[in-house]
Amino acid sequence: GLSPILTATISLTPFFLAVWGIIPIETAYITSSILTLISLFLLGYYLGVRARGNGWIYGIKMLAVGAIVAIFIFLIELLV
Repeated sequence: GLSPILTATISLTPFFLAVWGIIPIETAYITSSILTLISLFLLGYYLGVRARGNGWIYGIKMLAVGAIVAIFIFLIELLV
């Protein structure tokens, strides 16, 4: 659906700006990470509201899962 495309576009935009020389690559990494976490929270919030649950709880859960996956990937990269 639309959600993965939108999330990918939001997450990659800072890197396009870095390639075009508008922002440094370090800023792109940080900005992309922040935008990705915000997107995860908003997606979780939206899904929570749609499920007639507490959007805040769903948002925090989605954010936590995203953070755990990011940490897991980082640890795997250290091993490789």
